[in-house]
Amino acid sequence: TLISFEPTPSRSTDIVSFRAVFRSWDDAEQVRLHFDGRRLHYLGNRFPWLRLPSPMLYTVTIPAGQYQAQKKLWTSLTETIKDRKACNLTILDQGPVVRIRVAGSVNQAIGALKVRVETLAAGEKVEGWHTSLAKEGFSRSVVEDSGAYFRADWRRMTLKAYGEPRAVERVRSIVKAELEMLATKERSFTLKRHSVGFFIRR
Repeated sequence: TLISFEPTPSRSTDIVSFRAVFRSWDDAEQVRLHFDGRRLHYLGNRFPWLRLPSPMLYTVTIPAGQYQAQKKLWTSLTETIKDRKACNLTILDQGPVVRIRVAGSVNQAIGALKVRVETLAAGEKVEGWHTSLAKEGFSRSVVEDSGAYFRADWRRMTLKAYGEPRAVERVRSIVKAELEMLATKERSFTLKRHSVGFFIRR
């Protein structure tokens, strides 16, 4: 089932590498298992180093603050994985961002885990909107008071909370109280059509 077998560039003069392409991932895995840990006499009784990429890979990147607020949830999700050969979850902390990677060989298991990862990464929507809620000072106070990660999207005019259930509920309570307070400070007026131009210009 071998389709191609070609040398690949190497930075070292002491190492020769090849890339083999097979008809299916399962065929490639059988070959890898056959040669893994075996000395090859035609290579001077050396052990070949073999690497077979996972057949499926999905990665989502989230802010470090969001990961810290959801850390227990990500840990719990990782602990629910029973067969790590079928699918596995890798968390890579890269400073300002954290990459969550799903990989494996069983499509059904990967698909189910991918849905759970996407749901957790998406956070929970918080009802309501006001431009004041998107100010940095308010967002910082929400994080400090709730322990959740809070995000206000200007373009979509939506609010999101990330964290454990109790922290997310605390965010909802804070936002609701803030919206009620802002409502008492606002008044609405109906403009006559010929007056609109003045407000648009000024």
